[in-house]
Amino acid sequence: MNMKNLALASILIMLFLGCFIPVNAEEKDARKIIGRSAKEIQGEVSWIGKDKIAVTYKRDDAKGGEYEILLSFDKNSVRLVHKKSLGEIKIGDVVRIEYDETKEDSKGTEKINYQVKTIGFVRPAAPKPVAPAEGEEEASLAIKGIKGE
Repeated sequence: MNMKNLALASILIMLFLGCFIPVNAEEKDARKIIGRSAKEIQGEVSWIGKDKIAVTYKRDDAKGGEYEILLSFDKNSVRLVHKKSLGEIKIGDVVRIEYDETKEDSKGTEKINYQVKTIGFVRPAAPKPVAPAEGEEEASLAIKGIKGE
């Protein structure tokens, strides 16, 4: 009886896997690459993680808006220019990024993937102005009366 249960379980597993594997193969075939292009962008780093970087590449002061892009990268294969490690790149630094844009069509839905190839350091973040501490007066802004009064 034990052998029958084992044989039945084996057959059920094979049937299950046999039905599941072709579905995955069909999904991979349904995904078609529409286009691939190499692009470059320069902007200010607004966020950096272990495998993604966000860059603000355009500011619209009239409307008060910013244009930002989130790009993924492989930390083992991304090429760095003017820096030795990703840890040296900080928020606010200006970088130039070369990346590949791949457009895929999956069941009528277009999907765009970005993959960074090179991150080039352009310049460090602009220093932020330091506001005087509360209660302190700045000598250059003090107004004094007219002499002789």
